[in-house]
Amino acid sequence: MSDPTPSVGLPEVEWLELHNRSNKVINLNTLRLSDGGLPRALPDYLLYPDSFAVLATATNATALAPFTTAALGMTSFPALNNTGDTLTLTDPSGQVIDQVVYLATWQENTTKRDGGWTLERSNPDLPCLEQENWRSCPVLPGGTPGKVNASLQNTPDTEAPRLLAAFPVDAFALELTFSEGLDKSTATDPTAYRIDPPLAIASATPAPESRRVVRLVLQEPLEPGTVYALTATNLLRDCSGNMAAGTDTALVGLPEIPAPLDVVVNEVLFNPATGGSDFVELYNRSNKVFDLQNFFLANFYDASDVRGIGLKRLLLPGE
Repeated sequence: MSDPTPSVGLPEVEWLELHNRSNKVINLNTLRLSDGGLPRALPDYLLYPDSFAVLATATNATALAPFTTAALGMTSFPALNNTGDTLTLTDPSGQVIDQVVYLATWQENTTKRDGGWTLERSNPDLPCLEQENWRSCPVLPGGTPGKVNASLQNTPDTEAPRLLAAFPVDAFALELTFSEGLDKSTATDPTAYRIDPPLAIASATPAPESRRVVRLVLQEPLEPGTVYALTATNLLRDCSGNMAAGTDTALVGLPEIPAPLDVVVNEVLFNPATGGSDFVELYNRSNKVFDLQNFFLANFYDASDVRGIGLKRLLLPGE
């Protein structure tokens, strides 16, 4: 519950619910919680298998007591951002136990984005899924603190992880984005990825902000003027054990600085039909790779009217 105002039935206080999906008894004081700052210790409390704990400040835990017996006051409970935050649960050594990077837009109903409704993890047995596994609480009073989520469903994940994009961080590193979170043991295997023309991969590391993102460090640099085909092989798995297709390929190259007329305006729609939109088409007529984040559109007649394109997207030769 990151945005409790206006209330639709629950107290106007922030809280976070944990669920023990294991067969272990876990003392919460062995865990730490962070929203990007210093990890804070959880209270001394035994969380039994298939049970729940609701964390809040001591004052807010008291306010929640009429709704759940599982409310626990926590010293320095983090303030939860309404628009989005990164919540990380770790052990004292810093090993990540779980992480959620939520956004207000995960509330499917735009009315619920105004506050008073929780986000619920629909299937706790699919921990690597992100937005697709979260729902707005569907019932009043706007949340289910200390209880089974009202949006609970047990539909298995049968979708294979797909490689969506590859993007150069620099000459020695690539960032890959997948359709869903990956199993860490396969995501960190450098042999699970293939680059053509061949480049040796030194390491593969899941990004801290998302299980869907993997960063590759190369043993040799990307060469300017070369377009590489990066393939995610079927050694990769998601957390449900679904195997990657092994045929997904993303084209990537090292961005360069354009010379005049390397990229040209190729088509313009300046007077669209009713309901249509203006557009400008760019064409890369060179053999270079460009990063559209570094491009701007400017109005020749108004020097102040300059807009960054701002897309994290490569413009490849001939595109």
